[in-house]
Amino acid sequence: MNKEDHLFQLLSSLDQGEKRFVSLNITAQKGEDSKDYLYLYEYLLKQNSYDEDDVKEQVTKKISKHRFAAVKNYLYTKLLNLLRDYHAEDSIDMQIRNHIQLVEVLFRKGLIKQSEKQLHSAKKLAIKHHKIRQFIQIYDWEYAISTVSEKPTDREISFEKIDIEEQHTLNLLKLQFEYHRLHFKIFNHLYKYGIPNNEESRAFFREILTDAQMIAVPAAPPYTMDLYYSILNACHHMCDNLDKAAESGKLRLKVYEDNPDFAIDESYHYAAAINNYLQNVVRMENWEEGLLILEKAKSFAVKNRRKLLDVSYVLFKYVTHQFKIKILMAQKL
Repeated sequence: MNKEDHLFQLLSSLDQGEKRFVSLNITAQKGEDSKDYLYLYEYLLKQNSYDEDDVKEQVTKKISKHRFAAVKNYLYTKLLNLLRDYHAEDSIDMQIRNHIQLVEVLFRKGLIKQSEKQLHSAKKLAIKHHKIRQFIQIYDWEYAISTVSEKPTDREISFEKIDIEEQHTLNLLKLQFEYHRLHFKIFNHLYKYGIPNNEESRAFFREILTDAQMIAVPAAPPYTMDLYYSILNACHHMCDNLDKAAESGKLRLKVYEDNPDFAIDESYHYAAAINNYLQNVVRMENWEEGLLILEKAKSFAVKNRRKLLDVSYVLFKYVTHQFKIKILMAQKL
């Protein structure tokens, strides 16, 4: 395969369901142009590797050489759009974005009530799944819709309500960004200097633990709580405080257990949290606790298989398999 061919890489990544969906939509297109990119699509699907010159030589028997690049670019864009449609319900973020896109379409057409209904659906999802970043766009549209749909007296009340909600959301976002800052700071330090192995090299992590944001447990949405306990777990782990690392690791897992929707939405991070906690468990040789966590992880992954991203499911399988072997080997020693 050439150094990088985005179209062929994208085609090679398609699973059977995606291929079916793409094929049905492409074959449904009419016109001479659609025949060209359908031919290229079907030809590339049969290839195991990609060489630009060979492909050009073969497909230009059906597609004129001067149109090859355009057809290829069009097919790539078409595939991205179809994949977006196919996976529109796969994540809450995508569902919220889809509702907001419909809000704009309907608002432009002057269909304010219908636009308001879509916005209500977006906000309901954002509240249920703690998607605080999505609220900024939602508030913008609430302002816009109130401006054209309400009487001046009602509008003033709506504006005040939106303003209070927006200020609260901005405060939550500010807090979240503060924990992101600490999180990045820790892992940049680790990438630069590696795992600490003496008291002097642990000073950085002890300093993080005394940061104003780390003194008390914040009252915040699950995503922020996950960051908080992740930072605690990492710092205690690096400082060799095994008991405290295990305690913060367990509290981090509880955030997911108490918020099942969040656990599904952020399943990749959930698997990472399980991985980090099991590292503490293995170091403390708490095999019974380790096997219990592994069973919970396996149960969660199996139960929610269809709702999880493929990459999340693979990570769950890897983590459970890896630590099951470690624990069983350690028990036999």
